[in-house]
Amino acid sequence: MARERDYELGLVLSPDTNEEDARAIIDRITQQVTTQDGAVIRVSAWGRRRLAYPIAMANKHYREGIYFFFDMQLPTTAVAELDQSLRVNETIIRYLIKARDAQAVAEERVKAAEDEVRQRELAAQQAAEAEANAERLKAEQAAAEQAAAEAPAAPEVAPEVAQPASEEPVEEETVEAATPADTEA
Repeated sequence: MARERDYELGLVLSPDTNEEDARAIIDRITQQVTTQDGAVIRVSAWGRRRLAYPIAMANKHYREGIYFFFDMQLPTTAVAELDQSLRVNETIIRYLIKARDAQAVAEERVKAAEDEVRQRELAAQQAAEAEANAERLKAEQAAAEQAAAEAPAAPEVAPEVAQPASEEPVEEETVEAATPADTEA
């Protein structure tokens, strides 16, 4: 069995390619890699970009292209077959398959594994906090129910009855102010 290596495939499609055709090309490449005992790790779609220089192909001059980048693992013997299938596709303006640096790939994988562990720990911590909050709320609710059950019943208050107005007139006190003439006498 051939040794597997990490490769990067850069792909530039014709700007005339619609989204369905681009998806079909991506799926075809992915299928070809997996049938040759490889694996597509990631596909990055960069979208439509201006080319560094115009490319003349099939009586057309392209100034833009649709960019895709693949990170994949592939047996070394399968690279030639992939290269041949990309070469005959007229929708592909340019492509480049290159072996990735083994040390950089190893560092990426370690970082990805650490990120995954961190995400799991964070999810577990959030789940524990949510469970603790639920338990706290349940305990508070039970304490409130118990306090309500143990509280003495409030006496019933009779509604106030309006007193009939007394028929006797109320005397009002009047205070007269002293005038200066009253104080002289």
